[in-house]
Amino acid sequence: MSGGQRLALAATWMASAMTVTLMTLSEHFRIVLIDVALQVDSGTMAVMAVLGEIVLVCVTVVVATVVAQLAFGQAVDELRQQIALRRLVGSKRAAERRGLFGRFAATGAIGAVAGYGTGAALSALATQALRSALPEWSAAPLPSLQPGAIIPAVGVAIGALLAAWGASRNVLGVAPLEALADAQVDSRFARPARLTGGLVTVSVGVALLAAGVALGFFTPQAVLVGVVGGAVTVFGIVALATPATSAMLKLFKWPLQGSAVGRSAYGSLVRAPHRVGGITIALTVGIAAVTMFAVAGETAQSVLLGMVDHVDIRADQEAALNEMTAQLMTVVSLAVACGSGVAVFGFIATMLMSVRARTREIGLMRLVGMRVKQARSMIVVETAVIAALAMIGGLALGILFGWLGTFMMLGSVAGIGVMLPQLPWSLVPALLVATALVATATAVPAARRASGIPPLAAVNAA
Repeated sequence: MSGGQRLALAATWMASAMTVTLMTLSEHFRIVLIDVALQVDSGTMAVMAVLGEIVLVCVTVVVATVVAQLAFGQAVDELRQQIALRRLVGSKRAAERRGLFGRFAATGAIGAVAGYGTGAALSALATQALRSALPEWSAAPLPSLQPGAIIPAVGVAIGALLAAWGASRNVLGVAPLEALADAQVDSRFARPARLTGGLVTVSVGVALLAAGVALGFFTPQAVLVGVVGGAVTVFGIVALATPATSAMLKLFKWPLQGSAVGRSAYGSLVRAPHRVGGITIALTVGIAAVTMFAVAGETAQSVLLGMVDHVDIRADQEAALNEMTAQLMTVVSLAVACGSGVAVFGFIATMLMSVRARTREIGLMRLVGMRVKQARSMIVVETAVIAALAMIGGLALGILFGWLGTFMMLGSVAGIGVMLPQLPWSLVPALLVATALVATATAVPAARRASGIPPLAAVNAA
């Protein structure tokens, strides 16, 4: 099994386990919320609980699909020269694609099934802990595992299947003559069909988001349209990650020109736009998920608590509403952990695999005089630049999606008024610190691996 397949297996396993756990806890939250909604005479809140549950699970499944797609794409790149060699001796492209798709699909299915078992165990433990900690939960009829918890596991498996199908198409671009030359090429950067498809996909996603906003004035079910629109938009952005990242890299050209290490790092980044785009989008999706859930939770909490000041409700109703918002933030925090955990894992693993795939490139630099310390510093600088790009894109997407999603769900509630996005004051500093820690955790082993590549590796890999 290639490194990319192992990454995809781990990502689908993690995503399946997390979504099964999240689905179970969200369903438990909905059951508790029904009682609270009856206390405040609000059927709308019960409906929104169901919609929120769907949104939380869908977002995590989308994140897992993106990471699986990147992992399978990395696997194709790792196997590229082997595929070219088989093509050189007569293998057909269709046969190569079918074989690769079968292996990738099996990898995703195994990860989803294993994750379901892990999620079932985690759900039972979490339910027992919440029963002991929260009186409302102990009094409610909460099963350890909800039957519907299998739905997100199936969603992860389907997402992995789609990712496998998309990645296996890359085999069609492998030429037999690549077996006789350096196969480490960035062949997908300028593919017109990919760029056109990405633009079309983003356009469709934006149109669906606009439709969701329009429907949000009338019904909270508009968020379902928004979920589809957001997912389509994200997949379009993934397709456009390579040219978008290449354009944004120009922002770092001048700051990196002051040292030889900086110039080497910048040159390495711009020479491999597809690799850089794939690594960046993995972390971008994680930061966007964290930001989206945080903004949505903070905005929803602000709106619900604002209703207390403008709506005539009893003291017991106010207490129930406050308790509901507190539990809402707990579930949102779990969703943040699920989505970001999968994406961060994908970023770290993809960055490490990319260094291994660059043996010849780093070996050549060592051969012409780059010292071990410089090779290590170059990887650190590259990781920092990629993390900065992901931070910029993730914050922008997260704030936008979080605000739109909250409006679609709450915009039709009477008395809400103007709804502005609420950004938790600690979010940006926390994300900066977390991103720096993730970048450091990634850069240190990646730099160690790069510094261990001897100059003669350039000759051996040629």
